[in-house]
Amino acid sequence: MRPPGAALTPRLRYAYLRLAGPEAVDRGRLRPLDPRAHLAELVADHDADAPAALYRAIAALNAAADRLARGPLPPGTRPLAHDAYHQVFVAEGRHDLPGDGLYHRVGVYAAQAAATLEHRAVPRGGHDVFRYCTVDVTRGRSLPDGPMAVHVDGDFKVQSRVEGAAGGRPLELNLGVDPDVRVVDRKVTVQQQDKGLMSQTTRVDHHVAVRVRSSLPEPVDVVLYDRLPQPDDDVDDLTVTLVESVPAAERTDRDPQGRTLEGGLRWTLTVSPGSTDVLAWHYRLEFPAKSEVIGGNRRD
Repeated sequence: MRPPGAALTPRLRYAYLRLAGPEAVDRGRLRPLDPRAHLAELVADHDADAPAALYRAIAALNAAADRLARGPLPPGTRPLAHDAYHQVFVAEGRHDLPGDGLYHRVGVYAAQAAATLEHRAVPRGGHDVFRYCTVDVTRGRSLPDGPMAVHVDGDFKVQSRVEGAAGGRPLELNLGVDPDVRVVDRKVTVQQQDKGLMSQTTRVDHHVAVRVRSSLPEPVDVVLYDRLPQPDDDVDDLTVTLVESVPAAERTDRDPQGRTLEGGLRWTLTVSPGSTDVLAWHYRLEFPAKSEVIGGNRRD
């Protein structure tokens, strides 16, 4: 029952405009209308005391809304962003809630869908391997931001957060570190050589080896992320080439969290139960012999 906010001027609140009647001085013109005054006019035709009761009811509702706005949010929640979308969830069945002005949890939506589990790691950043679960539970709906508790076979696993998902887009969840799969190490070997007796070009080869170990009882696919060094836009005489890779590398412009990653590379390494498997790749920098890469020719 609150009047419209101050975001729009009165003449632009089309739902709260009234056309002056033929007896009015400003006949034919649209004038701002106070919705509360309009309601009072409607109820006054039925009961002379109704407008006063209406104003008391509106004041009580606004006071209750103020108390709710000043009160703490439920644990794990946060206010919606200004660009949040609208979505209607229809609860299945009836729910009885106490009218005590407090927040109460009500189940309004349940869905079942197949889940895909994937292990991801960024060896350049650390040895941890994270589990990601992709599941399509939106079914054309949009899910708002909010807290999430993950249970596997009835057992609680991790407390996480849904960052929102538009309808039709699968929901991707980070389930945290898997202690049974880990990156053992990442080693880089650098070789620098010059071409010709009077060399005009410097070539710097980088050989990268990543070892991944799993103690799981079944084979596991681990998706590994890394990147090639990227020259600045104004640098024309430096080339970066991926020479070889085992297993084969896939180009990507996204990191494990979906953020932009220039020069990104992605591999899928199948790690056998109780064994250590190796990702090996080789890339090369070539630039004029009289030049040097800022920070040194070695790229870790």
